[in-house]
Amino acid sequence: MRCMLVAWLTKTQLYFDVMIDESTDSDGSQNLIIYIRVEIDGDPVSFFWGLVKLRKTTSAADITDALLDDLIASNWLGLKRDHMVMKWVGFATGGASALTGPNRLAEQFPLIMSTHCVAHRLQLIVDDTVKKRAISIKFEDAVRDIYSYYSRYPEATRRLQSVMDLLDQDFLQPKTLLEIRWVASKQVAIRAIIRDYNGLIFEIGEAVTLAAEGGPLKARLTNLYNFIASTQFLLTLHFLQDLRAELSKLSRKDYRVFGLHDTVKSSSKF
Repeated sequence: MRCMLVAWLTKTQLYFDVMIDESTDSDGSQNLIIYIRVEIDGDPVSFFWGLVKLRKTTSAADITDALLDDLIASNWLGLKRDHMVMKWVGFATGGASALTGPNRLAEQFPLIMSTHCVAHRLQLIVDDTVKKRAISIKFEDAVRDIYSYYSRYPEATRRLQSVMDLLDQDFLQPKTLLEIRWVASKQVAIRAIIRDYNGLIFEIGEAVTLAAEGGPLKARLTNLYNFIASTQFLLTLHFLQDLRAELSKLSRKDYRVFGLHDTVKSSSKF
């Protein structure tokens, strides 16, 4: 796949953008994921370039070295440096301090415009806003408690599914919220709670009566039931349902390389 992409970029002489992000795998190793983005018939298209293991540190210099070593090669698996000098115009990162604006890239490839990924910026805006609202924090805790309860007690999940069957409603497995992709994970979690809400109220209410008196589970379920049955929870739930559609559109919105600067500049005013 990479050799075909290299040959195609070389033949078409299209301007391209490089997008990178850092991730940690299950054994704690640091990796760099790389995408190439070009504009085709007026639409941005992204191609997976590769996953590079960072063998040194995660400093800006070492990340830059690993990136260039993988992009530039003397064989058919890499681009020619002269081609990159003329056609590499954009560089997008997740915004981590080690990844933003390595000076060596700008010195070697003068057409590059570095940007902080707009989707990551949206993620940070939402995350910061949530941390400032007590009800948002309490709502998140309830969503995680629902997920934790049903993932820990399979019999409770079976009871919930049976209730949903009796109600003749589709059942969605409760979902949790992720620290990454907060907007997308909240969208999925809210959809499941709204779909299962009547069943959740009934099943958790029954679980409260079945739990041992004085035990930690009974106290936990009682607090959870009282909150999710409250007007405050329902108002927050449906407010976020209305809001999530617009946030999801922004999170998925495509930004062209040549129009990215104005878009990022205007987004900073939010």
